[in-house]
Amino acid sequence: MALNFSGPAQQLHRWNNNNAFDIFAAIANNQRAPFLNLPAELRNDIYRLTLIGEGPINLMDGNLFNGPGEPALLAVCKQTREEAIRIWYEENAFEYEETSMAFGRFDWTLLADWLRRIGRERCEKLQRFVLSYQAPTSPRSNFPHKPGAENAAASFVRGLRQAGVRLQSVVVEAPGFQDVKMSEDFRPLWKMYISRALARPAIMIPDEGLESSKRYKTMDKHRF
Repeated sequence: MALNFSGPAQQLHRWNNNNAFDIFAAIANNQRAPFLNLPAELRNDIYRLTLIGEGPINLMDGNLFNGPGEPALLAVCKQTREEAIRIWYEENAFEYEETSMAFGRFDWTLLADWLRRIGRERCEKLQRFVLSYQAPTSPRSNFPHKPGAENAAASFVRGLRQAGVRLQSVVVEAPGFQDVKMSEDFRPLWKMYISRALARPAIMIPDEGLESSKRYKTMDKHRF
C-alpha cells in the first residue's frame, strides 16, 4: 500500500516497525502517553505503517490459527485497540486457498474456523479477500471444474454471510487456478462465480449452494 506523507509525517514514514512498537509499548506504562496526544490522522498513519504490509495476509499461515491471531499492538491499551482494529481488518486483504481433494468436494474448514474465532464484530469489518480455488482437474479439461467452482463460490459467500461479513462492502480478488496452464483461462470464470454469488446471496440454498446448479449435486465437506 503506497502512502504519501509530508511535513512531520515524512519522518514517521522512515521508522521501522520496531521503532513504532517501542512507542506503543511505552503506552502501557503511562496514563496518557505522548503518542495519544498526536492528531488522529497521524496516529492512523503510524498504525498503517505498522499493520499493513505490501501483500495480503495468508490465512493458511499457522500463526493466525495457532498463535495469538492478532498483532500485539491491538492489546496495548483500549484506545489503540479501538483505533487500530478497524485498520487491521478493514484495510488488509486476507488470502485463503481452497484446495479440492476430490471432484465435487471443497473444504472451507480453516476459513470457517478463523471467522468463528475472530467473532461477528470483527467479521463486520472485513472488506477484502484474495481467494484461490484449486481443483484436481487436468489442464486439458475444460468442463469438470466449472460446476464445482460454482458451488465453491456459493459456499464461500454463504459462509461470509453467516459469519456476519457485510457482503455489500466485500471485494474478492480471485486469482483462480494455481495451475499456471489454466489460470489465465479460468480466472474470469471464477471471478464471475464469486461476483454473482456476492450480488445474489438470496438465491443460495442453505445446504446445496447456488440454486442454479441443479445439474450438479455437490458433496461438500466444508463447515459453512
